[in-house]
Amino acid sequence: NCNDEKLFLPQKFLKDYFSKNKINFIDFSNSFCEEKDVKKMFLNFDPAHLSAKGHIFTEELLLKYNKVN
Repeated sequence: NCNDEKLFLPQKFLKDYFSKNKINFIDFSNSFCEEKDVKKMFLNFDPAHLSAKGHIFTEELLLKYNKVN
């Protein structure tokens, strides 16, 4: 549930840390939330690690981002 703020606590921690230390970063959380079957992007019973499909999705986001910026 992408409306659950607790779900994004790790991203918030990292965003705050990176910003404080002037480290560039990209947060693709919203991109994952926009996917219909986001559960297939992660390993079964392990929502912290990407599946093969999740890695491909992330690679495509990075390639798209690098073309724009």
